[in-house]
Parts: sequence; C-alpha cells; structure tokens
Amino acid sequence: MPVCIVTRLFGKIAACARHSPRTTAALLSGAQLPLRPTTLKHILSGKRPFRISPMYSSILMTNITGVDLFSYSLQIFSTNPGSPLLWERHRTAKDLPSNTTGVRKVNGDTVYRLGSVSKVFTVLTFLAEAGDVYWNSPITKFVPELAKFAGRSSQVDFDPVRETDWDDITIGALASQFFNGLDIMYPSYAPWQTPTYSNVAYQLLSYALENITGKPFTDSLNDRIIKPLGLNRTFYDNPPEEYGVIPGTVKDTYWAVSLGQASPGGNMYASASDLSKLGRAILSSKIIKPALTRRWLNPVTFASDFLASISSPWGIRRIQLDRINQPHRTLSVYTKAGTFRRYTALLTLLKDYNLGFTIMMAGNPPLSNFYGADLLGQSLIPAYDAVARDEADRLFSGTYVQRDGAGNSTIQITTSPNKPGLGISRWLSNGTDMLYMALVLQSGALPWQLKIPEARLYYTLLDSKTANGTRQSFKAVFEDTGGPAVGQQLWSTDCGAWVGVTGVTYGSLPLDEFIFERDARGNVVSVENLALRAKYWKLCVKGQNGSRDRSRTSGLRDRE
Repeated sequence: MPVCIVTRLFGKIAACARHSPRTTAALLSGAQLPLRPTTLKHILSGKRPFRISPMYSSILMTNITGVDLFSYSLQIFSTNPGSPLLWERHRTAKDLPSNTTGVRKVNGDTVYRLGSVSKVFTVLTFLAEAGDVYWNSPITKFVPELAKFAGRSSQVDFDPVRETDWDDITIGALASQFFNGLDIMYPSYAPWQTPTYSNVAYQLLSYALENITGKPFTDSLNDRIIKPLGLNRTFYDNPPEEYGVIPGTVKDTYWAVSLGQASPGGNMYASASDLSKLGRAILSSKIIKPALTRRWLNPVTFASDFLASISSPWGIRRIQLDRINQPHRTLSVYTKAGTFRRYTALLTLLKDYNLGFTIMMAGNPPLSNFYGADLLGQSLIPAYDAVARDEADRLFSGTYVQRDGAGNSTIQITTSPNKPGLGISRWLSNGTDMLYMALVLQSGALPWQLKIPEARLYYTLLDSKTANGTRQSFKAVFEDTGGPAVGQQLWSTDCGAWVGVTGVTYGSLPLDEFIFERDARGNVVSVENLALRAKYWKLCVKGQNGSRDRSRTSGLRDRE
C-alpha cells in the first residue's frame, strides 16, 4: 500500500490526491507555493494566455443577451504584497432612467444593495466585539424575549415536533425560526441536524451582541468595522441616493426599503471598493486575530453536495483543480451572495491564494452572481496556479549543496505542471539516499520494497524576518508512488495518512520540515532540513530576479 505523510496547513488537515501510479499522490490543502507581487499582474495582463478582461468582455458581448439591461461592478483584490486591487470592470446600463436620482455612470465607489452579504458584516462585528467565547452558549442567555423558553425542553410535556428546543440553539447555531411569533411557529429541524437558510438568526445575533456590549448593534458595526476600515461608501440603512445606482424608480427598486429589526440579515449597502476592502481585511485578519479568522472560516456542517459545506455565514465550495489526475487537489472558496429586489451582490475569498473578488449588479441581469463568479474563476484560478508555479520554478528550482566538507550531500528542487508544490527529485546526506530513508523510517518498509519514492514540499504560510531577508517554512510529503492506487472506497482511502504529521523526528525536530532562506532581494539562498540540522546552499543564485543569467542547475522540471 502506498504511504504518504500529510500535514496541517493554515489550520486545515491536508489531503492526498493519488490517482494513478504515474502521478504524485499526496498534496496539501492550503497554499502550496509563495507568490511574489510582481507576477500577480501577469495573471490579468495580455502577456499570458489567461487574459480576464478580453475573456469577460467577449462572453458578455457575444454569449449573453440583455447585457444593456443591468449595471455591474467587478473587482479582484489581493492581500499579497503589491497593489491591493488587481483588476476591475464597471458597466452602466443603457436603460437607466433619464431622471434617475442615482449615479449616471458606475465606478468602484458606486453603492449597491447587498442583501444577505450584510450577514458577513454582522458576524464579523460580533467576533470583533466579543470573539467566539460565547459561540456555544444558548441564545436564551442573551435575548430576554427568549428567556421564557429556557429549560422548556426538559419538561415532561415538551413536544419536539411542535416546539423549538431553544436550550440547544447556541449563538453559533441560531436555528431557522422567526423572532415574531416564535411560540406559535413549528421548528424546521432539531438543532444542529441540517443547515437551513435563516435571516432571523442574524437578527437574534445582533440582539445578543447588544446584551453583551450594552450598546446598539449599529454602534458596534460603525466602531469595529466601518470606521477602522474607512468604509466611506458602506451604510446600514438610508444612503444618499446620489451615491447609488438606481435601475428604476426608488420605489420599484426598493432602494429605500428597510428591513427594520431584521436589517442585520440583509439591509446593508456598499460599493464594490468597500466590499473589496472588507474582503482584504478578512484575509489579512485586520479586524480579528488570525486564529479567530481561521476558526470563523472553518466549516460548521456539510451540504448534500459533497463539494459544499456551510460556515457562518459563508458557503464553502471545494473546487477540484485537476479532476482527472489529482481529484483530491482542491481549493476551498468562501462565498456570500445576496439579493435584494433589483440588486445582487457576491463576495468571494480565495484564502489559499490571498485573493478575492466582488460582483455587484443592479437592474435585470441575464446571469446570476454565481455564474459571474464561474466566469471569473475559470480564468483566475488556473492563471494563479500557472504564475505561482513559474515563479516558484524560477526562485526555488536548482541544486543545493552542503559546505564545509560535508561529503556527498545535495538536494535537487524541481517543479512540475502536473504535480503540486515543489518536488525533491534527489536528496543525499553523506551519500545516503534520504528519499528512500524517509519512507523506510516512517513506514517500516525495507528499501527493496519501495518502487518510486517521491517527496513534495508545500508552503506553510509561516515566515519570519531575519537581518538579511526572510525564512519560509515548507512541509514535506514523502510517499511511494509506484504502487497501485486504492481509490475511494467506503472506508479505505489513499488519503488516510494525515495521522502521520511530523511522524519522524530526530532530537524533537521533524524530518518533514524544510526552511528556505531568502535574501533581501527575495532570492532563495539556502534550504535547511530541521531533523538533520543540515543546511544546503543554492548554487548560482545570480539572475533570479529576472535576468537571463540563469543558473545551469536552476529551472529543472520533475520527471514525468
């Protein structure tokens, strides 16, 4: 049976992706390669085959009817070093009323209604004020109107079909019930049984926060989110008409309609630029701590679609990056969409890439916000993958050797378009083949039993600054890819070896951890294996920053 070590990245358990004996099996969930800011622009420029602007314009102009009946604002943003806004497109509907009280031409500052995207603001406001320490506390502790239901489920005459078990509905769960008339409404499901969409949950969440903080929810929203992020075109209610795109009359478009007490679930307004700022703040943990951000984004439960799960309030989609060769290689995408009469909005976070995008539409769009996301993602995701791999090949690929008479000690780093992360095609320590040795140590197999020992390196997103540059941590996956694939069985799987994280250590240091050192210009100068206490120096780093003076040992590709 093939053996692999899987690691934990950014708080997520890694997964294998074995498909055939000819394809490297193991891979990690999370970012696989670091990407420098200068290459991000290539994703959207005409210099690469992935050109978003012409692609998107072509689809809108040739394949979709009714493109003149709606206005839209699209932005792609990033928290990678460099420009925070990578790409944007705006289009103004040709059928805007001549006497509109809103804008006559949309741009990044044009205000749209958000609908349920408001829920992201509500949950983030709660977390910024109170953290998630109350997440498992019953809602009855914080909403006086629900206090009368506390303990009701333990009474003899409690009817679980007729009554809601409020004792088990926590702040983190908030069941799908309506606040007004709760005592006469039937429950949809038992608490925590299945996800069902709820607007009133966020109304209750705002009530709970007001009880905890002793101040109005809108004050918390302004103090914790809107003011710190400088969201000058974001409104809880009643924005100036001249800021917004109004695709009809104010009455017909529901521009000024308020949801009242239910506003935390869907009443807000914002511009594309402000929504992109919010997305960047979430990705960079500007408002809450990184660990809290990771807990917030983690799935709470699953949907019937095995690629979908639900968080608070995110819908999480696991996109297969290579369905044929590596079906378990996925990208988790966090999305919240909203609709309000003639408005639709969507915020998507590609956390592993430090990217995201916003889609805002007003009028009578012939396509949904999710189809718009499909169009962007079809170009953006493979483009990022390709650019990151090219950059990694230029920076990391090559031969690394030990100094000071360490004997036959070398590491060969490679990349491959058909395999994730970085590859170790050769690793010798004082003449010992460490690819074989790593598998022997972790599995107990004998060397002659191994067919094709391989290793992949995955970026952990853990960096530290040094006096002369930075240190970046990578985790290794060791496996024998020469045996037959197990495939997806009822219980058995090729991806069950996650329990072997840091499975081999020497002197308490892991064999599967490698630290790359980069100088002040970003060039990779060395790599260190922690268990061996061995540093290997890269040969001929001159020319890494884009000159044609490439090392004769760099730019190597994996054997296919």
